[in-house]
Amino acid sequence: MKINVGSKNNAKLEAVKESLRAYERLAQAEVSGLDVASGVSEQPLSLDETVQGAINRAKAAFQDCEYSIGLESGLMAVPHTKSGYLDFCACAIYDGKEVALGFSSAWEFPDPKFMDLVSKQGLTMTEAANKAGLSD
Repeated sequence: MKINVGSKNNAKLEAVKESLRAYERLAQAEVSGLDVASGVSEQPLSLDETVQGAINRAKAAFQDCEYSIGLESGLMAVPHTKSGYLDFCACAIYDGKEVALGFSSAWEFPDPKFMDLVSKQGLTMTEAANKAGLSD
C-alpha cells in the first residue's frame, strides 16, 4: 500500500509513519512526501483556513496511491485565552473520493506579545519565535 503525505517536512512524515505502525493493515505502507501547496496563507489564522489547507494538501498529494494525507498547522481564535489563540494541527485523509478529518490537541502560547507578532504583524510562528528570541 502506498500513502502520500502532502509535505516534505521530515517531522510530519515521521509522525505519519509512527501513527501508521499502530495499525496492522497500514504498518507496512510505503509513505512518500510530496511538495504540494496548501492553498492557504503560510500561517493560517482560523479553524476554517487550517482545515482547508489540510484538505488541499491531501487532495494535491493523491497521486498513484491508495490514500493521501494533508497536515496543516494553524491558529484559531478562542475566547478566554491569554493570547486569544490556540495552536493546533488539522489532518485530512483522502481516498480519492472522500475526506476524513482529525485534529491534534490545541495549546496556547502564554505570551500575548508573541501572538501579536503572528496575528497583527503577519509573521509565521517560526518567524515570530526568531524575532522574539525563542528559537535555537
